[in-house]
Amino acid sequence: RFAAFYLVTPLLVLAAILGGLAATFQVGNRIAESSLTNAIFLGNIEEVRQQLENGADVNRRGERGWTDISMAIYARKSEALEVMLEYDPDLTTRSDDGQSLLWAAAWISDAECARLLLEHGATKTLEPDDLDVIQEALTQPYEIAATQIREYLPVQSKKDYLDNRKRIRQLLRDAGVVPGGP
Repeated sequence: RFAAFYLVTPLLVLAAILGGLAATFQVGNRIAESSLTNAIFLGNIEEVRQQLENGADVNRRGERGWTDISMAIYARKSEALEVMLEYDPDLTTRSDDGQSLLWAAAWISDAECARLLLEHGATKTLEPDDLDVIQEALTQPYEIAATQIREYLPVQSKKDYLDNRKRIRQLLRDAGVVPGGP
């Protein structure tokens, strides 16, 4: 029963996240929820910077509850995240399901986003249970994550996905967040 809880809960959370992504980013020629969100998903870093310089709120939460900074992580756009981190984002922001930004980087298996978050103090925003949930995200089978992600975003190869998870574990150890650090 306990094992089923730890297997099913992350799957439900990811399904909710991906469902939100699908709802946020409409199909066809329609645009995303905001110009900043659209620039993030297109990987247009100059537009991201310009939007923020022109006053776009780095902490803006869209009508469906997603923040633009979390969208940079879910889209695996570390360059956009790096620019956004220059504008003093609220790293305590959580998904509607209560997941941290660092969890998002672990779940989507983006070591570069995780590194950037750690460098900007994301560990200070973690609650006691967050580490267990992050560790669980780092143990999800590739096939399950890939199946759920594939409908909305490009999926990393299995090797890249697993390599990124190893890098994230090492980053967490190096930051002293999990045992085995310096």
